[in-house]
Amino acid sequence: MLKQSEYTSDTGTSPLISVPSHIISCEKYRDAEEENHIIEVQCYQLSLLKSVGFYLLCLASGGILFLLQWWFLNLHLSLRYDKASPQNATHVVVKSNYSSDLIKLTLKSTITYGDLLIFEYHFLPYFLHGDKFSPLYMETAINYKHLIDKYSPGISNIQTYKL
Repeated sequence: MLKQSEYTSDTGTSPLISVPSHIISCEKYRDAEEENHIIEVQCYQLSLLKSVGFYLLCLASGGILFLLQWWFLNLHLSLRYDKASPQNATHVVVKSNYSSDLIKLTLKSTITYGDLLIFEYHFLPYFLHGDKFSPLYMETAINYKHLIDKYSPGISNIQTYKL
């Protein structure tokens, strides 16, 4: 009889089952609230051929297909996008505990690190670092939650503004 450790890897899955290459893990943001924690990121590339076919089908259906794809993310993805590796992706689907959002990737040039693939989820930036997306931090002595709590109501007097 096989023991649990003999047929599962350290992640708890079978070594025979591989994770698809378009699904990427994501580190948690240190100051993010629970609804901003990302479970997984799926990479997609916009397909020109699928997009042309999609718009032709929208015309043929009188716009009903356009409404359906607007309401259902999986239908939208299957009609207009192909699964892709992170380096070839144009968009990502970010899945959290409460929602799934389609977000466009941007390429930012940096002096130190070269070109970085970046997306923003709930105003928090993430960049592709190796085989996973990592949060992009600014080095500050004050954490983001403290800044948001202090300044989200607005600045009420001129003394606070001048610091």
